[in-house]
Amino acid sequence: MIDTHNFCKNSYELLAKRLLEYSRPEEFGILEHRDRPDLVSVANDIGIEVTRAMFPGDGEAQGLLERFKGKRLEDVKPSALQLMKQKGYKFFVHNGRIGGYMPAEGMWVSLKPLEQIYTRKIEKLKDYPQHKENDLFIFSPSFHYYESNDLIEFTHWMRSQNADKSFVYNRVFVFDEPVLYMCNASIMSMKQYPFPQNVLNQLCQEVLELSK
Repeated sequence: MIDTHNFCKNSYELLAKRLLEYSRPEEFGILEHRDRPDLVSVANDIGIEVTRAMFPGDGEAQGLLERFKGKRLEDVKPSALQLMKQKGYKFFVHNGRIGGYMPAEGMWVSLKPLEQIYTRKIEKLKDYPQHKENDLFIFSPSFHYYESNDLIEFTHWMRSQNADKSFVYNRVFVFDEPVLYMCNASIMSMKQYPFPQNVLNQLCQEVLELSK
């Protein structure tokens, strides 16, 4: 699994850029990193907004990790451990030090985070510069597992949401490591672009270097 704990907003946007350039070079060979939207293909007049979907409590868990990463578990106050548990997570320890966090119980599978992000972003799209095509790139929530049927279901949901709206996203890209899904509601198609782990590691290293 790629380590995104040191990623900031800018890092996620740059990673989305590299994932798109790698998976669809004929369309996204040169993407410009901007704002509102975050990525633009000038040649093809495509704007791409980048965001992350999160489960409730994920943001708070990341905040706790930032405070205690690298510390010994016994040095963490019981109140912090209890708060992490209340959010549905627990720290995991590597070589005696806190290295990250994980779900306290099992893994989640839910389309709600994707649907909520899409609904919220659609409401803001009218205020953005319009392109010939407007796409949305979503990093899926941590610690879950999507299958192709889940993203096909999401594509159908997208189509129903777009039916009565003037401003819509033509496609939604969902990165659920190690697969990038491309959901196109207008033609009801869903494609998958799997990434080898060595390629993901390389792209992440490039992003971290650019973000310094």
